[in-house]
This record gives sequence, structure tokens and C-alpha cells, in this order.
Amino acid sequence: MSAPRSHLTPIGWYYLVLLLCILAGAILQQLNLLMLLFSCMVFPLFWNWRVSRRSVAGIRAQRDVPHRLDAGTTCRTSVRLHNSRRRGRCWSILVRNRLVRLAPRPAEQVAVAWAPQVPPQEAVRASSPPWRLPRGIYQWQTLQVESSFPLGLVSSTVSYEVHEPMVVFPALGQLTQAWRTRGGQQARHAGGSRRWQSPLEGEFFALRDFRPGDNRRWIHWRSSARRQEFVVRQFEAAAARGLCLVVDLWTPEPAPPDGSPAWEQTLEDLLSFAATVLEDQHRRSGSGLRMILAAGKLQQAAGPARSETLWQALELLAGAWPSAGDPLRRATLPEIRSANGHEELVVVSLAPARMRRSMLPWLSQGGGGPLWVDPETLPRFFQSPREIREPSPESIPSAEQKTALVPAISSGDGAA
Repeated sequence: MSAPRSHLTPIGWYYLVLLLCILAGAILQQLNLLMLLFSCMVFPLFWNWRVSRRSVAGIRAQRDVPHRLDAGTTCRTSVRLHNSRRRGRCWSILVRNRLVRLAPRPAEQVAVAWAPQVPPQEAVRASSPPWRLPRGIYQWQTLQVESSFPLGLVSSTVSYEVHEPMVVFPALGQLTQAWRTRGGQQARHAGGSRRWQSPLEGEFFALRDFRPGDNRRWIHWRSSARRQEFVVRQFEAAAARGLCLVVDLWTPEPAPPDGSPAWEQTLEDLLSFAATVLEDQHRRSGSGLRMILAAGKLQQAAGPARSETLWQALELLAGAWPSAGDPLRRATLPEIRSANGHEELVVVSLAPARMRRSMLPWLSQGGGGPLWVDPETLPRFFQSPREIREPSPESIPSAEQKTALVPAISSGDGAA
């Protein structure tokens, strides 16, 4: 905590100019009454300075803020104010919380809270109004406690240099049914090189003898004819299959520092989709989880599908911003896929597939290609948080429908 610092408020400066005019008139005109008036008006200025300085010097402030939250959710900061003085209340305490956005684009905001009074040897909480923060990497920095009680002529301030990190993850949306049944769609995009798999099946593992209760679609007819007995395909469990999510934020030109609203919304929707896929994989599967972020350079979060891996991946998405650099062009398939090769590969890209497939040679290696999600195909797999919050025009009754509902409700009440 710094030592209390005092300064004149705008009203205090006007008051000081008035005092100087009275003092100049008393000296030039040699009027004792003006000198007496000047002496009386100096006392309130000194008294205000003394009371405000003692008020902030006796306050001990402790910040209580969230460290992780999703974009679009309500954020409310709270500060615990404790009056360490044995006598005397601290009145009209103003608290300013300085919040700095470090990535993807620097910005600064101030959360203001106010406490009318703090009794001696007691503590109160001052909360700021709720606000919503965009995605990014933040840091809480200076905490200022200020008071200009009782006259508002002099304001005294103490500062706490307490730095605390905060991450605002991309907002979560909803995955559609097309995403749940993406196995068949991915096989069609791969040119039919992979057969359709149901959600209960996984990657092909081996052949085994037919057992009662096996699905007839699993029968391998060519091997069954050769052995003269039914043979079925055995699959790995679908839950054991990991996910490799590649988030490609390459743009042909450098991303503008202040892009258009439509361009920024497209970017946020893609990152929200990536965050929702990661959260869904973490919740539904006990297998591995890998995310590769290509935004100027390759960054990776990999490990078991646990909370630590999920937080690491979401933090990378929180500070992501498109770049003209293309690290994926220099990448190889072993760098993208894991050593076991059983991961499902999904690419989320700002650029359409027809443009990027010719630029990334590793996409054509290793059999069937990945599932490609770009701004054109995103609505098939994902419902953005904005679409969830805003009802469709068809669900909102028109003025004629509202008018027609009134007599029906009235007649229903009369019948009851």
C-alpha cells in the first residue's frame, strides 16, 4: 500500500481561485473584513484534507475477482474494505479497479465500486455494477481507494499494486446433430475411402469369430467366405479415440487491428466452436486431447482429457488473433498427428477448404483427409451463443398475433 496522496478536485480548484481573489482584494484594499473572511474559508479546505487523508489511511482493501470466466457472462468485482481505526467511521469510500487487456488487443478498463461508510474495526464489501468482457487475457493491476469526504474539495488516494491474472475464454455454444454424426460426413468428404462408422464403433482393430448378438453389418464377407464361417470386424471403443483439433487462423493479409464487426464475429464464432468442441471432448471422453493453434506460430496443448489440458487449450484460444504467417505450411504430418495415429483430425480454419488444401501438403497424407470446418460449413455443426440468446423472428409473435391472444385470454378467464 502506498502512502496517502491528496489533490484538489475540480470544485476545489474553483474554491482555491476564489480564496486567492479574496486574499488579493484584502491586501490591495487593506480591508480587515476580507482578511477575516479569507481566514474563515481556509479552514474548510484544511479540514477536508485532514478528514479524507485519515479515512483512506485507515482502510485496508482486498480484491475479490474471478480468474476464469466465459465471454459474454456477467462479471462483478468485489472489494473487501476493512476499517482498522478504533474510532471514527470512514465515509464515502470510492474504489477503482484497473483492468488491462494484454491479448489479443491491448485495452484498459476501470471497475468502480462505492461504499457509503465503513464502521470502525469492521469490514464491508463494495461491488461494482455487472459488466461483460470480451475474450482475452487480462490482468488486474492497480487498486485505488479514494475519498473526498466531507466537502468534496480535496481528494485523498491510496494505491495497492496487486497484480492478478484473469482469462476470459471464448463463449460456449451448442453442437448440432450433424457434429454428433460426423463420422459418415467425414467419410464422404474423404471420397469414400473410409466406411461409415456409427457412434458406437471406433477404428478397425482386428477380425474375430462371430458371436450371438453381433451386428450383422460387422460381418466381413470376404474373410467369412474364405474361412467358411462368419467373421466379424472388431473395433476399438469410440470413447478411446482421441481428438486432434487444429485451429488455423491464417489470413492472406495481416489482420486489421480494428476489423469490421462481421469479420470479428466470424472469428469469435470459429473460436467459440473450437472451445465448445474441446469442452465436449473433455466431458464425454476419457481419451487424449490435443489442440494445435496456428496463429503466426504453432502452439500446442496436449495431454489426457482432464481439466488442466482443457484450461491450457482454452487459454491459448483466449489470446488468439489471426496472422499472415503460415506455420502450417511448413508442418509435417507427424507434427500434426500423435505417434499412435488414432486421433480424429479436425481443422477449424478462417480460410475455405478449397483454398487451403492446395497450400498444406500434409492434408493429403495418411489416407482420408480431416474434417474441415470453415465459415461456410460452421452453421451445419454449431449454433453460436448469439443465436442461442437471440430468438428467431419466427418465434416472436407479431402485433396481430398478440392482439388475437387478448380476447382468448379474457374469455378463458371469464369461463373460469
